[in-house]
Amino acid sequence: MYKRQRLPWTDPDTVTQLPTAENLSELYRLGRERTLDDASFRSEVQRQLLHIQQCLRDITKVPLDDRTIHAWINVCKTSRLSFESLLERLGVSVQERGESRYLPHVDAVIKRLRAKNLLRTDAGALVADARKASIVVRKRNGTVLYSTTDLAAAQLRAQEHDRALYVVDASQQLHFQQVFDLAARAGLYDPSRTELLHVPFLSLIHI
Repeated sequence: MYKRQRLPWTDPDTVTQLPTAENLSELYRLGRERTLDDASFRSEVQRQLLHIQQCLRDITKVPLDDRTIHAWINVCKTSRLSFESLLERLGVSVQERGESRYLPHVDAVIKRLRAKNLLRTDAGALVADARKASIVVRKRNGTVLYSTTDLAAAQLRAQEHDRALYVVDASQQLHFQQVFDLAARAGLYDPSRTELLHVPFLSLIHI
């Protein structure tokens, strides 16, 4: 049976320091390994993910005293500090647009896909037929995936810019082809007015 581990930076009443990037890397590795062997742990991960997504769909009502949300905020802070340090060394200034920014828009995206008859139900999940394969838009337990937030992101970016470059490793090439194709068919953006372009790079696994 999965037993939740209490970590000092997850409790809003007792937190004294943020997790380190090394903490997060190790937790990610251990969590990934455990989800493969422990069904109860995997179910708890899915439950917590759904909880976070539901909370963030209305940013005016995010419960900041919730342990899970508090832990998520601290994880974001640590990640932000890590990449800001790197960007500073590179002399690059960015405006942060995290995945959570698009969660309040995913329900409208799903509604739009339904209206365009681009969704079907498969074993309780909402699935869309896209280029070369189908993509899951919402799992049967209610959680949404990268494909869903990427569709919402495509719509908002097209409203704000005439060109958006997705600098992501080459393993995601099919994913972005599917997202851009589905977003265009759903009318979330107009390819004649906005260019969405995946700029792939190779992943360095070992140096």
